[in-house]
Amino acid sequence: LLIDFGTNGEILLRAGDRFLATATAAGPAFEGGRLMHGTAAAPGVIGGLRLDEDRWLVETIGDRAPERATGISGAAYVDFIAEARREGFLNSMGRLDKDHPLVESREIDGDTEWLVSITDKLFITESDVAEIVQAKAAILGGAMALMEEAGISGDDLQTVFVGGGFGYHLDPVHSVEIGLLPETPTGKIKVIGNASLAGASLLLQADLAEECRAFRENCEVIELNQLETFEDHYIDAMALDRATPD
Repeated sequence: LLIDFGTNGEILLRAGDRFLATATAAGPAFEGGRLMHGTAAAPGVIGGLRLDEDRWLVETIGDRAPERATGISGAAYVDFIAEARREGFLNSMGRLDKDHPLVESREIDGDTEWLVSITDKLFITESDVAEIVQAKAAILGGAMALMEEAGISGDDLQTVFVGGGFGYHLDPVHSVEIGLLPETPTGKIKVIGNASLAGASLLLQADLAEECRAFRENCEVIELNQLETFEDHYIDAMALDRATPD
């Protein structure tokens, strides 16, 4: 299974001799879009988070001091959700426990937002979590739909390739825990970075026109909006839980 995370999440599944492909409208959340302090992964940005009792351990890209961090990457939002779920102050529907000591309310642009502070300047809101939930449901729903079409489960997957700049800092364990990726042993998850750019570069270096043509003719394109079961997969994937086989 290959998933290229981006505004349009491209998904490719090889099952035996079959190649099934689709694309799903994940939106820009994984790249930081529409998130309060979200930004693309770059030097100075928070790339990873861990919760140590009541304190966030912050990993910045390029090892900049946490207090000087300029934003939060999509991968760090995944870390936040997994850690918050594990500690019990974020439920499976993405709602924060208003009584938890790490959760506070703040007036932002005239509206009351529930949030959790990560540093003195950066925080994650309940609305941010909702954006990630919708994006991850589109990705997981698309992947599960292809797997159902191929008649396989997560146990059958030999490798899950994660493409896109978002994936460089992605924690495979957290990804499976919140249902961003299908339930599969995390040792099978391989991060390959900007696969589309690497593929385009490869096409410039070698004459692969014939291979591309043969692959294209052998690939089954699945239109998710025409698949009766996709809506069910999407709704199931809205929960911040592991993707169970059923």
